[in-house]
Amino acid sequence: MARNKRSLLFGVYQRHRPCSFSTVSLAHGSVTTECKLSYEGKNREPIRPASLDEITSKRYDKIAQDRRSPRPFIVSHRLRRGLLPRPAPLQELAPPDIAKIQITPNSAILGIGVEEQFLATVLNGQGEVLTGINLVWKIDNPTAATVSSDGWVKGLQEGTATLTASFGDDISNPAEITVVVPPEAPPIASIEVTSTHRILFVGNQARFTATAKDPNGRTLQGILFSWSSSAPEIVSVDQRGLATALAPGDAAVTVTVAPPDPPVFTPLDNAPPSQSAILTVTDDNSPPIALMTTTARRGEAPFTVAFSGTRSGDPDGWITFYTWNFGDGSPPFYAPTARHTYERPGEFIATLTVTDPDGATTIASAAITVDP
Repeated sequence: MARNKRSLLFGVYQRHRPCSFSTVSLAHGSVTTECKLSYEGKNREPIRPASLDEITSKRYDKIAQDRRSPRPFIVSHRLRRGLLPRPAPLQELAPPDIAKIQITPNSAILGIGVEEQFLATVLNGQGEVLTGINLVWKIDNPTAATVSSDGWVKGLQEGTATLTASFGDDISNPAEITVVVPPEAPPIASIEVTSTHRILFVGNQARFTATAKDPNGRTLQGILFSWSSSAPEIVSVDQRGLATALAPGDAAVTVTVAPPDPPVFTPLDNAPPSQSAILTVTDDNSPPIALMTTTARRGEAPFTVAFSGTRSGDPDGWITFYTWNFGDGSPPFYAPTARHTYERPGEFIATLTVTDPDGATTIASAAITVDP
């Protein structure tokens, strides 16, 4: 649409715009209609009037006559400079009442490439925790370590640095960071594998453990292991070394060193060491083995004896029940160990019955002599 002389006088660019609900004051009366009014100055920057009063247009005449049936319409309008709005004053938010910013931990030793997160707690004058405070993390020696916007610190090179968190003029306690070069770990020469069982009945489980050794036979700590089975359909094994017998047959359970990043050891020959153990699964249950030990077998009444069945076992499973009978008419006792007092003289036969998960039992016995 072309600009006319009056438009140039007031520096207003005429535009057609859809409108939203507004009340427009005209010579013919008041009209309520749905409008979205938009105004542009001579540089076409958008401006909004403080009100819609005194906005004149030839096309408003017809709208005023039809004010009983408000409906969306398009208008061509001009806005006088004197009606330009003044921006509303911004409401300033009161600054938070911060009494203390506490960083934890207050010190840390990091290896090169290692990350650790520091936490900051903001407290007010009453000791209450303030939330939603955007803190600025800063480290005074960025060559030694860096810090992210959420407090994660990463060691870059050997050195020291001081970490702080702040909000405006409020600054936290300093956290001292020391970045070190990790010492070279000794090489792994071998792995020793032990297990609770080497023969399992179908459905039973065995626990495998692994120990890494250096060339001098010393145990290495902090080594991660990965477990696998050569025949998963016969024996399954999880990453904690727990093997489950699934079907009859033999399977090799293998443990391999799983190098972490960064590595905490040096494997010999540049290969992660491994070790295997054969596990046999059978569908014929083997009975448990009962073994009993006592502190004494003869003494004067009252005679107290301590019994133990902890050396008992099951070749393809485990012991589910320990049952003690002391032979003097007292009630049975159920536990791996027992302690019993014989009150009267006599010859007594104490027995230990062990039971495996499939109900097979084995009995061990001992003669107890009680003198008057």
